[in-house]
Parts: sequence; C-alpha cells; structure tokens
Amino acid sequence: MLQQVNSRDGRGKIGAPIQILSNIPSDGPYVEAPSLTRLGGKYVLMFSSNCFVGPKYDVQYATATNIKGPYKRQGTLFKTGGPLKMHAPGGLDIAVNGDHAVWHA
Repeated sequence: MLQQVNSRDGRGKIGAPIQILSNIPSDGPYVEAPSLTRLGGKYVLMFSSNCFVGPKYDVQYATATNIKGPYKRQGTLFKTGGPLKMHAPGGLDIAVNGDHAVWHA
C-alpha cells in the first residue's frame, strides 16, 4: 500500500491508501518488507515473498513510471540457495543516492 503523509509531521494521512502490489500464487501467503526508490527515471519497488523459514523466500522487484503504478514485476534478485547460497535473503533497501543496497540473509 502507498499512503501519502503530511510533510510537517510525517504522520498525518493525506487521502486514501493506494494498493500498488498484491501477492500472486507464486508468492505464497506473504509479500513483505517493501522498499520503494527511484532509480534511472523509474520507481523500483523491492519486496520479499514467501515465508522466511521456507526454501522459497526471496527478494523480487517491480517497476513503474508513476509512483502510484501500475507496477510490473521484473523478477527475482535473490532467493534462498541460488548462486550466493544465502538462507532467507530479504528486506532489501537502497541508499538514497542509489549506490548501495543492504539486505539480510
């Protein structure tokens, strides 16, 4: 969900929330840990899907030209196992200037 907030206090809500992504069957029961940034003229939404204790936990991303969407899924960045042999990679976030990323595994 995307929710505009008051710039003075960062808490007061402006308007109604907008759903920008929902889970699909391959996500399992969860889509979590969203992180939204703007890179190369596009909005990039990173998120984790499936359950962190299972073998399918991953970090995926979707892009849009407008912050409100629509967001198009682009694929998986990291997954449990894979070439890096990570266990439960998730929670990816990007630095404000776009030159660093952090996640847990």
